[in-house]
Amino acid sequence: TARDHSNEQKCLSEHFSFSCLQLASASRELSSQISRGLSHPEAWNSSHPWLIRAAKAHGEYLIVRGFADILNKPMSSSLKIVLHKEVLLYALWRIEECSGDFLETNTLIPSTLQDIHSLVSELLTELRPEAVRLVDSFAHHDLILRSTLGCYDGDVYRRLFEWAKKAPLNKQEVTDGYHKYLRPLLKAKL
Repeated sequence: TARDHSNEQKCLSEHFSFSCLQLASASRELSSQISRGLSHPEAWNSSHPWLIRAAKAHGEYLIVRGFADILNKPMSSSLKIVLHKEVLLYALWRIEECSGDFLETNTLIPSTLQDIHSLVSELLTELRPEAVRLVDSFAHHDLILRSTLGCYDGDVYRRLFEWAKKAPLNKQEVTDGYHKYLRPLLKAKL
């Protein structure tokens, strides 16, 4: 459907931003370690879990914000709809993957997780018809990808079978390695 996801995206950007601020408690943890008398390198090492979480959250925030910023540029409405769905799907998927961090910082409440799962499923269904075009937009040729799946004709199984027949391991019925290594082991009395 051609829904407008811009409010949801704004909310997600705020979630990521707020999560980054909450996870920046790493800075407070680092200061706390130093004030307890640890040297700076020791405090840094003991604060690694908080620092890593803060760095990951900040990186995720920058990705979502950058993607949302691109959507403010002029483009066709049909492209904007698909890209809105993509950024929303990405952000919701990351929230699902890092739900513990969002719950711990009270950025997310547990009852919202089911809504997020439902929206992810809905977005996947909406984007499925666009999947081939989205991948093709990167202009990677099937030969470079060595893809037997991404062709327009939909004849996947015949193509997979033909590709398997041409694979080097399938040039002969039984590979040399079987006779040299496996057969003696199978015939040996253990």
